[in-house]
Amino acid sequence: MKGTAQYNNNTLFFSHYSRNKTIIAVLLKERRNDWNVLAGFLLEREKDVVDIMMTLFNEEYILKTYVENKEKEASEKTKIGLAQKLYKKGNSVGDIADILDTSVKEVEQWLGLVRV
Repeated sequence: MKGTAQYNNNTLFFSHYSRNKTIIAVLLKERRNDWNVLAGFLLEREKDVVDIMMTLFNEEYILKTYVENKEKEASEKTKIGLAQKLYKKGNSVGDIADILDTSVKEVEQWLGLVRV
């Protein structure tokens, strides 16, 4: 089974591989007696708690993915703008690709020198 769930100082820590119901259910079974206040609730409503936790993890994953995509888009827009400026100043496509650590083909596409 991939992933781990750890319990330290009354806080749950899940690895990024732990987004599955089995890991959460196992953790709840192992630790429900440690949480005396929640033991009865967890015993009676284990499926509901697992579903709630999965929803939270899925929302966190969606937000993380969205932020990463926006950062990637911003980075690419910056590279495109820089490539255009460098090309206007007389730099070769190969030099621009080296400077921006990308392929010549991608730089050519950014500059509109080839059709996609």
